Amino acid sequence: MTDSPSPAPTSPGFLHSTRFQAIFLTALVLFLFWWRLGSLGLIDPDEPFYALTSREMVSSGDWITPRVFGEPQFEKPILFYWETCLAQIIFGDNEFAARVPGALAASLVVFLTWGIGRRLFSPLAGFLGAIVVGTGGLFVVMSRLMLTDLSHTLFISGSMYCLWRAFHDEPKRLRWLLALTVCSALSMLTKGPQGLLFVAMAGLAYGWLSGLKSPWSWRNLAICVPLWLLIAAPWYLAMFVLHQSGPTSPATGWGYYWDSFFVHENWDRFFHSEHNGNNHWYYYLEMLIGGAIPWIPLVVASLWETAANFRQRFRTQPGLTMVICWLVPSYLFMTVAASKLPSYIFFLTVPVGLLAGVTLERWITQGFGRIERWAVGLFTLLQGVALIW
Repeated sequence: MTDSPSPAPTSPGFLHSTRFQAIFLTALVLFLFWWRLGSLGLIDPDEPFYALTSREMVSSGDWITPRVFGEPQFEKPILFYWETCLAQIIFGDNEFAARVPGALAASLVVFLTWGIGRRLFSPLAGFLGAIVVGTGGLFVVMSRLMLTDLSHTLFISGSMYCLWRAFHDEPKRLRWLLALTVCSALSMLTKGPQGLLFVAMAGLAYGWLSGLKSPWSWRNLAICVPLWLLIAAPWYLAMFVLHQSGPTSPATGWGYYWDSFFVHENWDRFFHSEHNGNNHWYYYLEMLIGGAIPWIPLVVASLWETAANFRQRFRTQPGLTMVICWLVPSYLFMTVAASKLPSYIFFLTVPVGLLAGVTLERWITQGFGRIERWAVGLFTLLQGVALIW
């Protein structure tokens, strides 16, 4: 891609120490995600809405139906509310408790990114990718808010890793598929069917590009599908039974819950924009790149490098191919969807961070080429100007 500098630098030895990496990432998440977590009041509109829902679940003893002011609300499935209810019982009804599930999920995402990068690329690339993910501006802000997207990101990332292992670890294939099934079911209970869809798209794309046989034999499906239904289906079935009719409307079609969640919150939002100012094709590109601040130059360089060299590398670098299959189909799907918000694309900060970690490792161990020095310098300057502006 570029002319190689000579002599090539080498990375400091301590960067390769697993103990150093673990201690550094622990300190990082404690400072960025947990320090003074409850010092800021709940921010309108989502945080008060979710906190009030969990408070009513605890006070009423009804842990099945999410309610606000006594009326059912079906904006999100149940798992995130259960997490918040447990935090409120343990830590009290306060801002810190409301944000504990998000901060915990964000912390786990950072360590999961580290583990995924170590397995798919190298220990140093995984460590650097985890740093990029955990210190990105969008990630830091959202990790300190009461939002479902942190848990959603955790379960999707876990699903993607288990999918990759299921393709490549034949002796333990069923074990990895069972783990994938659990993660996927928990994702379904966190934000709905899109988590299952994203993993399915990644699996189809990876199987096609890699030429590997699908890990889903009939035997594995016969084991994993009932497990998925056992975890994900009971609460949804309860909603269908309990809420055939709404507070002010009779049952129509498959019932009030179906209309409220699956039709309005999913189908309608895909085809009809609720945030017209965000509905343009480059919106999520802005979010993924701009949300990576202060790593914008690195992210731009890594995306450019990956796109430029992918045809030559996808057969020989299965980890890279998996990350691309994780990133691209989901990104295209979300771009086509009419309703767009920064939080909707949050789960893709992990594959973007992994690609950035690979590029940063190469820069540290091999140095910059001339073109890269100019490009990174230019984007760093533009980033600084944008911050001042």
